[in-house]
Amino acid sequence: MPSSSHPFASQPYFHDTLFADFALDALEVDGTEFSACTFRNCKLAGSRWEGCLFEDCVFEGCELTRSQWVRAQLRGVRFVGCKLMGVDWSQAGHSPELVFEDCNLRYGSFVGASLHCTPFRRCDLQESNFIDVELCDAEFESSRFDGATLRGCDLSRADFRSSTGLFFEPSRNKLKDTWVPVETTIALALALGLRVEGASGEGERPTAKKKRARKAEPLARERGTQVRPQSNSSS
Repeated sequence: MPSSSHPFASQPYFHDTLFADFALDALEVDGTEFSACTFRNCKLAGSRWEGCLFEDCVFEGCELTRSQWVRAQLRGVRFVGCKLMGVDWSQAGHSPELVFEDCNLRYGSFVGASLHCTPFRRCDLQESNFIDVELCDAEFESSRFDGATLRGCDLSRADFRSSTGLFFEPSRNKLKDTWVPVETTIALALALGLRVEGASGEGERPTAKKKRARKAEPLARERGTQVRPQSNSSS
């Protein structure tokens, strides 16, 4: 959309302004500053916010799929109930201050981003890429990670306890006091070749008597005999 035809073209700075219920797909905004503004139920798919400043702003129920935040400064910005699929957050300015609540962040790219202390609450992060991301002290409350990639990340003190579908290679991430759910612990153990009681499908642990019986079975077959399990009771 040409820069002269959108509602942000009239001035370079907006403060405490509500933008609600408008559709401006593929919108292009360059260098505008927004302070304490609210964007509510706006359709902004494919929008581009190059060099813009957002300070203490809120996006509520907005469609922002494939939006671009090229060199945008995001300070104290909250996304609530927004659709943010396929967004490349690595384009944003350094150390964004963000909060995500009830957002669809599928297929997102967070490569090289600094997101320490960032809350992701009840978010869909499936198939997203977290590569070389600083996530220390980040909070992932009830979020979904199926198919997501975490590699080269600092996960120190990050909290994934109530998330699902989470898997990563410990050797390829920095871990210290990192909280993970039980299902992730089991998946990591199985990937390392460990057997987990009640989770590996191995059944009960063989007793010494059963092991001896198993060893005797091949020899018994050669002799044409059968091996009977030993009884626990004396005859």
